[in-house]
Amino acid sequence: DPIPAMDYFPALQQWPEKSREKIVASLLAYFYVYNPRVKNHSELLTHVETMVQNPELKKIIHKFQGAYIQGTILPDVSFTNTKGEKIFIRDFRDKVVVMDFWFTGCRACIAMSRILKQIKDKMGEQEDIVFVSVSVDKKKDVWLQSVAQGIYTHPDFINLYTNGEGLEHPLIKRYDIGAYPRLMIFRKGNKLADANPNLPQNINEIDELMALIMNTR
Repeated sequence: DPIPAMDYFPALQQWPEKSREKIVASLLAYFYVYNPRVKNHSELLTHVETMVQNPELKKIIHKFQGAYIQGTILPDVSFTNTKGEKIFIRDFRDKVVVMDFWFTGCRACIAMSRILKQIKDKMGEQEDIVFVSVSVDKKKDVWLQSVAQGIYTHPDFINLYTNGEGLEHPLIKRYDIGAYPRLMIFRKGNKLADANPNLPQNINEIDELMALIMNTR
């Protein structure tokens, strides 16, 4: 079960005051970005926010808080589909979205694609849930070739490309996505449900991810 974030509070209090605010800022950033099995981040934030006085560190905390809090509305950025059409975040506003970020050559991304296909098949037809596969490849022809191979993604996923922007795409930068594969889950209304869910390592965790997706409605 997830650990309450407040369990970290006594340890934070024991750090020397001169280094405590950096530790606090780093810990909160870690919670928001990597989403370990910790719950109630906001409760911890209310207790430790006064520990951080440095304006730059406060800015970092508020940046991650604003981007990663559940219910945050995603920016209406655009992608390109395999037909060359522009696709926007708003195009999925009536759907629950499971978005998978990957790149050609990423072996772990191949495994993640297989897991998502397994989940999609096991769930059966769900009209209000879509699986969106986003490549961060810089070269469009490399992406299209990988889509055609069908090992990083699948024909029944919505296959998108970051317009040649790669890691400079605004959604990638907003969520500091530097490790792949990376999943994000949106609720209907383009509202963030989970910016970095646990990547399954076994059959039980695959079922947990499927339950998370199904319960995001």
